[in-house]
Amino acid sequence: MENVSITIHDPAVKQVLRLFDITNNEGTIISSGDDYHFAKLDIKIADNIPLIMSDQFIHFTIDCSGSMDDICNDKRTKLAHLKFTLKNMLKWLVNNAVNVFVTIDAFDSTIHHIVPFSKLTSDNIESINDAIQQIQADALTNIELALKNAKERINSESIMNASLTINEIFLTDGEATQGEQSANKLTMLLDNNFNYTFVGFGDNHDDEMLTALSAGNNGTYRFIDAIEKSSLVYGEILSGIFNLAFDKVTINVEGGEIYNYKTNSWSPTLYVGGLVAEELRTFHLRSKSPDLIKAELYGLDIINAPLEQNKHLISINTTNYADINSYIFRQRVQELLYQSKIELREKPNSYRRFPLFDDIIDNINNNSNNDNNNNNTNNNNNNTNNNNIIRSIKNANNTNNTIKKQINDLLEQIKQYMENNNMLDDKFLKLLCDDLYVAYKSYDYRYGRKYINARHNSQGAQQVYSANLDLNEPDNIFNTSSFRTSSAKDSPYKTPKRAKVMREVSSGTQAEDDI
Repeated sequence: MENVSITIHDPAVKQVLRLFDITNNEGTIISSGDDYHFAKLDIKIADNIPLIMSDQFIHFTIDCSGSMDDICNDKRTKLAHLKFTLKNMLKWLVNNAVNVFVTIDAFDSTIHHIVPFSKLTSDNIESINDAIQQIQADALTNIELALKNAKERINSESIMNASLTINEIFLTDGEATQGEQSANKLTMLLDNNFNYTFVGFGDNHDDEMLTALSAGNNGTYRFIDAIEKSSLVYGEILSGIFNLAFDKVTINVEGGEIYNYKTNSWSPTLYVGGLVAEELRTFHLRSKSPDLIKAELYGLDIINAPLEQNKHLISINTTNYADINSYIFRQRVQELLYQSKIELREKPNSYRRFPLFDDIIDNINNNSNNDNNNNNTNNNNNNTNNNNIIRSIKNANNTNNTIKKQINDLLEQIKQYMENNNMLDDKFLKLLCDDLYVAYKSYDYRYGRKYINARHNSQGAQQVYSANLDLNEPDNIFNTSSFRTSSAKDSPYKTPKRAKVMREVSSGTQAEDDI
């Protein structure tokens, strides 16, 4: 590790907002958080760490159900994009001469074995690409069958190759339409010895299921809103595998607690997982005795001690004080994103307003006009019913949602802070604004929970790419006429190594210029 440090917010600098208060449903403080001091733990990984050359095994599970033939905005199918990106991934692996074995299986109602267990080389990549090109979209989506197959295939190979590090990359664009559909039961099909990455394409995939499947220590869920940009996500996934510096990392805090964004909770211990070359990871702490706060890191040192499990990596015993109000904003953003996705999970779609409702209102009004022109004898009853429907829709649209209002208020506060402190170009604060903007817009979209979930995950894990929600509607929220979210190239979490892999995997796609 290049550098680690604990920074406590300087008490001489006024906090931009209160943290740690416990409130009731009306927002009244019932327990003050004044006893806590906010702090952050920075972990900077060195830049000069080489690509991993130990044996890796990547098993690709690819959804080839009928919906993968859907046409994207650029007139190509989802499956065509997936094939192209998968070939670019394999090309990157060959060009960088890493030691990787691959297996590729596709699934719909059945399993299609595309590429058997093979060490990827420049000699066989063309034949593998030819096999990928033969994948066809058809039939239903049986996720249960795909998970069972992945476990069986990986186990059969890993028994014979005990030194392999196993990575399962599971790609799907839909919900389970055949086989087991319970996320709780499907998680029983996973193996805790594998590293799982679940990737969901588009608005129709089951984000709740993929979130549940990735909830374990070795699981990750990524949402791709526009499949044309999928290569950026896959590049980031490959970077996480081959630029890995430390793995299975746990942080233990003494004299305080560390924040877990996945559960919106505080505890003395946090499992982090992998830390990648060049990245700066920031974790939030709180303490009632800030001068006594310490942290210990344990995990696997990939470069220097790859066989020593749960090795003590470093101790952080010294602290400093500074203005870290930007991270106080980040803390509140993460809390609101978590609360938002929980609320949208529990609130039925029928109680939320969607753009579709505008079409419903137009159709109702048009039908009413047609009935009037036809002198329908039931006009009065029909008009009364139509007016009731329209009124209920507008009432739902005008509901003063507490969390949604907090999102609005916080974004306005961050924008004002940026303006007052000459920080309008600050990429970190701009990303927080992007997260809040997407969350706010998501309340007005049928599939908005997926976007909030994606922004929550990307901010918490400090990922470069995250989903953007474009409803093609004028932006009159937040008192702005033209709010535009940042592209991946402007992410504060981008590093040269990570960007290089993402750019190379995106070569030849419209996403190439976005990083």
